[in-house]
Amino acid sequence: MLTSMKAHAQTLPSAQRRVWNEITVPTAHRLIAHAAGQWDKAIAHLKPVLPHLWNVGGSHAQRQLFRQIYRDAQVQAERTTPTHRTVYPLRLDWSA
Repeated sequence: MLTSMKAHAQTLPSAQRRVWNEITVPTAHRLIAHAAGQWDKAIAHLKPVLPHLWNVGGSHAQRQLFRQIYRDAQVQAERTTPTHRTVYPLRLDWSA
């Protein structure tokens, strides 16, 4: 799937290609990290793209799903590493 996404990105016009290369494909990698239980990787790499997901499109509900996945990674990380609470504090307000 990732190979297919990368190949598709190369066929897009410049502006869309940039969004796919900088947001869409990397977000897919981060979701795979979450699915694999790699909480640190999912947290560290999802956080920077969350404010930019609007560039990809989708509804508010769809973008909220990514925030929930990010929060789930934080919760799971806290269960496995108690120090995560101070390193990655939970943030529920994304408006700022």
